[in-house]
Amino acid sequence: MQKNLVNSKKCITFVLLNQLNIKVMKVINEKKFAYFKYESVQSSKYRLGDIVIKESEQVPEIGVILQIHDENEYRTDMFGNCSCDEIRLANIEEIKKYRPELIPEILKE
Repeated sequence: MQKNLVNSKKCITFVLLNQLNIKVMKVINEKKFAYFKYESVQSSKYRLGDIVIKESEQVPEIGVILQIHDENEYRTDMFGNCSCDEIRLANIEEIKKYRPELIPEILKE
């Protein structure tokens, strides 16, 4: 387990999030948001179903992780493939503001 908070290019591992007792936003069933059956690998940064935000020059976009290509590359339902440099975990306020239809889909851990 890592002891120090390491934020390498906005990629925070779930181990660190759990140590800090931060509730992770995740949908109950990520397959509900996919059109295909994607093959994925494991990642220590994000999990399938995690709700992430991509902040752009216009309006931020909220997406659900559907596929993990490798530690740094992911596919979401709203903005396709992205790197960990482009996304971070969304918080409940951001989800309510930019994609409120996900609220009933959030896993209650």
